[in-house]
Amino acid sequence: MVMALLLMLIPADIFAQNSVPVSGIVMDDTNEPVIGAAVMVKGTTTGVITDIDGRYTISAPANGILSFSYVGLKDKEEKVNGRTTINIIMETDSKMIDEVVVIGYGTQRRGSVTGAVSAVKGQDMIKTKNENPQNMLTGRIPGLRVWQKSSEPGTFNNSFDVRGMGAPLIIIDGIPRSTEEFQRLNAMDIDDISVLKDASAAIYGVRAANGVVLVTTKKGGAGKTEFSYNGSYTFQQPSRMPELCDPYESMTLFNEMSMNNINGGSWVFSEESFEAFRNGTRRTTDWNDLIISNVAPQTQHDISISGGTEKTKFYISMGYFYQEGIFRSGDLNYNKFNLRSNISTEIAKGIKFELGVSGISDERNTPYTSSQDIIRNYWRQGVLYPAYADPEGTMLNYNGLDMEQNTVAMMTADISGYKKYKQKYFQSSATLTADFGEYTPVLKGLTAKAMFSYDYRADNNEAFRKEYYQYAYDEQTGTYKQKVYNESSPSNMRREFYDKSQMLGQFTVNYDRTFNDVHHVGGVIGWEVQKRNGDNFYAVRDLAFSMPYLLAGVTEGQIGAMQTGNNDLYEQANEALIGRINYPVAARYLPEAPSAASDAYKRQECHGGIRRGRTCDTDGIAVDLGGGDAVESHAVPVGDVVIVGIGNADGDGRQVQTILRQPAAVLIGEAVRQGDADLIGLEAEIDQALRVQIGLVARPVGADVLDAACAGVAADLDGLSAGKGPAAADADIGTAAESSGADRL
Repeated sequence: MVMALLLMLIPADIFAQNSVPVSGIVMDDTNEPVIGAAVMVKGTTTGVITDIDGRYTISAPANGILSFSYVGLKDKEEKVNGRTTINIIMETDSKMIDEVVVIGYGTQRRGSVTGAVSAVKGQDMIKTKNENPQNMLTGRIPGLRVWQKSSEPGTFNNSFDVRGMGAPLIIIDGIPRSTEEFQRLNAMDIDDISVLKDASAAIYGVRAANGVVLVTTKKGGAGKTEFSYNGSYTFQQPSRMPELCDPYESMTLFNEMSMNNINGGSWVFSEESFEAFRNGTRRTTDWNDLIISNVAPQTQHDISISGGTEKTKFYISMGYFYQEGIFRSGDLNYNKFNLRSNISTEIAKGIKFELGVSGISDERNTPYTSSQDIIRNYWRQGVLYPAYADPEGTMLNYNGLDMEQNTVAMMTADISGYKKYKQKYFQSSATLTADFGEYTPVLKGLTAKAMFSYDYRADNNEAFRKEYYQYAYDEQTGTYKQKVYNESSPSNMRREFYDKSQMLGQFTVNYDRTFNDVHHVGGVIGWEVQKRNGDNFYAVRDLAFSMPYLLAGVTEGQIGAMQTGNNDLYEQANEALIGRINYPVAARYLPEAPSAASDAYKRQECHGGIRRGRTCDTDGIAVDLGGGDAVESHAVPVGDVVIVGIGNADGDGRQVQTILRQPAAVLIGEAVRQGDADLIGLEAEIDQALRVQIGLVARPVGADVLDAACAGVAADLDGLSAGKGPAAADADIGTAAESSGADRL
């Protein structure tokens, strides 16, 4: 033991066995220096990178091993053997260079990719066991950060970003889709995931400002039909739960707190209180044991069938997933069904038809009270009062509990109610591809593809609050007093329905050909249009009877309305012209030029208040004046004209339309922001019968030109709200326009 302690005190560098400085040059197989190659001492964290000339210097044990690595080159190891100079030639990893990487609207050899693109195969992803494919990417793609905010079953409360810039655009099988759809994918169906960063994502336009995640699902292959089954049944367990004090420790702490009061104090609990717990007169509660289960089951089963001939290929899969939470009641759970079918067939010479269909149906069940509140509540209650009024554990206790909240009732759906969140997804795409090289050698490498996609999502949610009773033992009468828990009364039912759909049309022409084994010409040009709609409504009623149906409710105080959030009620459209040209020469010089021009339209229904809406691709601004009318925002190409119009819509509503050039500064009401053009504080009560049109045209656009005119508009609106007539308003507008140098409309 003494010898071991002495060895621990010896400086670590004494153990370095004759470390020697090693330097050298790293070259590739074309005799060019390798810049940025990693040089590591094997088995340690000691390492350096080569400089612009391929040189390096590192300290290594005389009998150690140096490891050299670089993307696109084969890793190499070299024994030091006491040498101080080690020069290395690294060979090209042709397998990695020739690997096909999915990029925007096509594929490329990894060796010819000029942008920052990282990829991971589905077979590598599933090595990490998780119900969410988003979590499986953790640590597998450079620059991609993933963090999980909650592990509650079915919440998918995760976020991720590329290089800290925000949530990326999600593309699944060539179609823009939501993060929720990506999270619910069956990981066994994923073939490849590519992440586009910086300029490599430019082909998707401004929507890809935070990067793009491209997901490709599995397809069938020619050959023998393959059947695959993957199943698991596992148990989850909290790593560790906080241990609650026993009643004696709790009372002791309360007494110490009281006695240490600066103004003097007294005991809160006497010796009789301690004795009451010892002899069983008073009962305690082990909330951890009552609320938290020792283990929570989770199961997953996946079946897939793939195969086909040279002309027709298919991949069909089904999946089921179930996960239960840690509450002992079992009322916190999630289950999901996945179905996918990818079929391709050659319907004529050079013409291929592909059909992809997938469906997801999931349901998340929770107690009526949130998980966070349930856990907070039982921590707050302490252990000095029982969960049940009777020793048999059949009547819930309220006596002595903080706010009379019994955690057992809160976590049990049969007692206090429940919440159900049901989602159904239908996704489809049909693609027709023509290879013109099949008809004439002159057109070799030229293909055209047309695709149509339709997606539908339906949400059916219900929240049922159930009235229930709690009890307290009356020592004087020896009976149990019954009492309704106030927060549960009356029983209540809320139903929500969300309806969302998306249609996409895409046409692209690709060219990919190599001439004389030196000049490789590639390019794509295409047009894409996408339209998305969202609608919803909800209804709430107090119930005359504790049954989970609205028909059991009373009409008094009932509510029927709509959610007006940006992701709940909307009508959006995107249109884009895309293109890319790349011309690698001798696989060494790799010029590439992606481009995208896009336009967007957004219509959002608003009900009251002031709302700001943005299109996906521009800085169009939509504002509602509070009348519940439509708000429209149109985006136009960059130009030198800005038109700001304010007026009522057909005499029976109020509407604001803006067409803005970027960058622009617009002052209306109280706010001006360069390049952001926020409309804040625009409040005007325009007479329903009055038709007012205010227009401003300025050349060139700039904050200095628009400030005075827009200030005049704000002053005029104030005049209207103060009751001025149309004539006075018109005079004010004219003055503002003339003073600003803008033409008056």
